[in-house]
Amino acid sequence: YFSDARHWFAFQKLCGKIYRIGQRLDEQEAVQKRTFTKWINSHLAKRTPPLVVNDLFEDIKDGVKLLALLEVLSGQKLVSLSDP
Repeated sequence: YFSDARHWFAFQKLCGKIYRIGQRLDEQEAVQKRTFTKWINSHLAKRTPPLVVNDLFEDIKDGVKLLALLEVLSGQKLVSLSDP
């Protein structure tokens, strides 16, 4: 599909650049996820009993730890839909 070797090498070079950009974005996302998880845990450690988020996406999925975080940040007890 390439008319000559120069186009093939230019294509390969472009693919390499795109791959490296993707790697950097993945690294940035991982750093942001770790940073936000640490921030959440620093606040959840203030509650009694303290809670810990290990996997950001899995641990807040059910809303329990997210609600606990909101309570710590607001200083108010919030009502859960599952509360009797």
